[in-house]
Amino acid sequence: LYLLSLVGLGGFLGLLAPMVLAIPLPELAINLLSDRPQMVNIRYHYSAPIIPFVYVASAAGIGTLIRVLRRARSWRRRPVAWAGRLVSGPAVREKLPLVLAMGVFLLGVEMDYRAGPLPVFNSPENTASVIDPPPREHLETLNEAVALVPENARVSATNTVGPHLAHRRYLYLFPLVQDAEYVVVDEANPNYDTYVNPVLNLQTTKRLRESPEYRVAYDRGGVVVFERTG
Repeated sequence: LYLLSLVGLGGFLGLLAPMVLAIPLPELAINLLSDRPQMVNIRYHYSAPIIPFVYVASAAGIGTLIRVLRRARSWRRRPVAWAGRLVSGPAVREKLPLVLAMGVFLLGVEMDYRAGPLPVFNSPENTASVIDPPPREHLETLNEAVALVPENARVSATNTVGPHLAHRRYLYLFPLVQDAEYVVVDEANPNYDTYVNPVLNLQTTKRLRESPEYRVAYDRGGVVVFERTG
């Protein structure tokens, strides 16, 4: 279904240009080998490096289709006689690529409506946690929490906090803690890690609160910063 969804973005015309479709195969293999369902869902950004090649392949596929139809005029086999008639007129030959390209464009618009992140679109993922920013007070709390983490510290953080710490060499996605010296947990903002494994998320937070290896360095507005003590 994932592969059909990808190729279907270009009206399956990319199948006529398999060499172009083969370019993002390494990225596609990474997604297919992952055990996370988000990796094989075109609604998520994991498919972003692949989709441009789908449209390039679709453009190449249109060119291939037009060449095949034009050559069909000289074929004498009955099964393809209709193809010769289809491209017999110059007006049709000139307009067919435009018609196919407009079809691919309309498919893209329809896909944006069903899966796009904008509020006017109809994606089921367009929840308040995705579209609307958190309150200003919560943002200020997050900024205070992130400011407590030293520049070179190893850190684990929940998904929405992670981008603010991504310039560090060692960053883990909570509830993965590993050897993190600091752990920043946003309990007030349910996000990716909460939905993927909510039980582990809660258990890890509880374990950190009870662990002698960590102390609570910050706890305000649902944002907790744990600091390793030993």
